Formats: sequence, structure tokens, C-alpha cells
Amino acid sequence: MQYTVTKTTNTTYKFYHIEKESLTYNEWWIKARAKQRKLNKCGKCKKPFIIGEKMSLAFSHKSLNQVLCNDCADELLEKGDI
Repeated sequence: MQYTVTKTTNTTYKFYHIEKESLTYNEWWIKARAKQRKLNKCGKCKKPFIIGEKMSLAFSHKSLNQVLCNDCADELLEKGDI
């Protein structure tokens, strides 16, 4: 008999700074980050980036920094979740 288990996890990040529009998703980014598949989409909404799109970098305590789309960065900055 075979069983299938689906595991879903949620991670809470606490950001102390967001650098808006500090990165550009381009051919260099894709080549440099080819092995890190999670860096081709927003860390919050999971929307895939398109070539030439500006990205924001969110710095986190005790966890990995996250790459965000500008809409999610604006949302976090407006809420004051930083």
C-alpha cells in the first residue's frame, strides 16, 4: 500500500529594511542565480519577474533576505510592517 503526504509550510519573516528598486531582473541575474529557482519570482506574492523589471530587496534578521516585486514592497512599507 502506498500513501501520499502533502506538506505545506508557512514562514514568517521580519524585515528591518527594504531597498526599493535596487535590482533589475535581466539576463545577468538569470545566469548568476540559475541554481536558485526561488529568485525568479516575488518572495511574497510569488509573481514571476519579467525581463527588465525592477525588484526590491528586503533584509531580514535571522533568515535569508527576500527579493520582492515593487507592489509587495510598497504594501509592506505602507503597512509599516518593517
